[in-house]
Amino acid sequence: MYRMYLRLLLGLIWIGVAIFGLVSGNVGMAGLFVVVGIVYLSSGVSMWKKAKEN
Repeated sequence: MYRMYLRLLLGLIWIGVAIFGLVSGNVGMAGLFVVVGIVYLSSGVSMWKKAKEN
């Protein structure tokens, strides 16, 4: 269960870093951070849905 929360938290942190990267003008790295954040968030959401079914 903690892995799900950890992945959701890390996903939100990566999205926050991506927003900071866009504000500071580092667009290339911000794109990478968005991709990493989406991967973490989608993994956490899929784990959440599996836990909800059981």
